[in-house]
Parts: sequence; structure tokens; C-alpha cells
Amino acid sequence: MLSSIENQDQSELLFDILVKAKSSCRADKINAINSSLHFPTIRRRALNIFSSWIRPRSVFQVNPELLNANDLKMNVDALSIAITEYMQEQNTQSFCSDAIQKIYARQTCLTLNTQVYKKYYDKLKVSNLLEIIGYVLEAAKQFCNFDAEELERGLLVLKSVDLALNNKPYDRPELKATHLAVDILSSLLQSMESNPEAKRRISGGAKMVQLAISFFTGR
Repeated sequence: MLSSIENQDQSELLFDILVKAKSSCRADKINAINSSLHFPTIRRRALNIFSSWIRPRSVFQVNPELLNANDLKMNVDALSIAITEYMQEQNTQSFCSDAIQKIYARQTCLTLNTQVYKKYYDKLKVSNLLEIIGYVLEAAKQFCNFDAEELERGLLVLKSVDLALNNKPYDRPELKATHLAVDILSSLLQSMESNPEAKRRISGGAKMVQLAISFFTGR
């Protein structure tokens, strides 16, 4: 689709731009704007969003190095919205853009009580996700019928989520493997019907695992 990006997966680059746009570091924000040059459609959409907020101010058609702190923040906020819209339209990854925003592309620290998803009266908090992922990392080999390579790739994604939820440095997840992480959670959900240990270890049981799957897939 974009010949200017050689040997680079578009969703990986967009994820990187999104994370840098949400960074508190000025250099990261500038880098995000410069990297968005690879996506003229997204840049135009971001420009339109920005212009609808406050027309007289500078948009990122100028050198982002020259933008003051407020204008720079507004530009990357508009860019984040445009990228999120694009991801939703293209459905480029298993983890929906909302999950990415809340886990990776955030500016504030998460707490155990931070609510990341709600479905009707059911709520999914950081503490619930950590509990589920903790059990999965410990017991996945017992309930997953995956080959070793697929299981490891999926678990690496969940390890990245675990670190990010704990506000610790994390390796960027392999977006192409995010569907494997969801598949692992789905396998856990199926096994819980006959697995008393999983029921005991996860507060809220199968319903909470289903909420986690819904959160990651945007359902």
C-alpha cells in the first residue's frame, strides 16, 4: 500500500507512532509527527481534526521543532485520533486500538483499580487482567493445544501486556502475534468448564476471562 515503507509492517509503524505521540517526551512527539510522513492520508485527517479545534494555531505542516508545547500536544493528540480511526477501519490487528491506547499509548500510570473495560454491569480492572495473565503465563502449557513456537509468541505478547500494566519497561509486542494471545485466552475460557484450578485462581471466573477477550478484540 505504501511503497515508501520498505520491509516495514504498516501496523507496527503505526503502533510505534501512536506510542510516541502519547509520550511525555518532546523528542518522541516530534518523532511521531515526522514518522507520520509515511501516511499522507492519516496526516490529512489529523490536520482536519486539529483545524476543527482551533484554526489560527500552527498545524504540523510547519517544522514540528518550532511548535510550542501546547501546539505540539494538540498536533499529536489529533494524530493519535487519526491513527486510531485508521486502525479501526483497516482492522490491522487483533488487539483493538482502544486496548492499545489504554495499555501502551497512555501518559499516566495505571493502578490496580484502573478500569479498562466495561460491558453492561461488568467491569474489567487492571487487577483482573494481571490475575488472568499471571495464571496464563504459569499454566498455558496445560490447557493450550498450540505448537511450541505459536505458544511462545502468544505468551510474549501477554508478558509485554503484564509489564505495561505494571508500569514497567516492556518490549514492544509483535502485533502479528496478538491473535495468538487472544487464542490463548480463548483456550483458557474453554478449559475453565472442566478446570477447577483455573476457576479457583481467577476471581470472577469465566466471565472475567470473556471480558478480557472482549477488551482485547474490541467486541
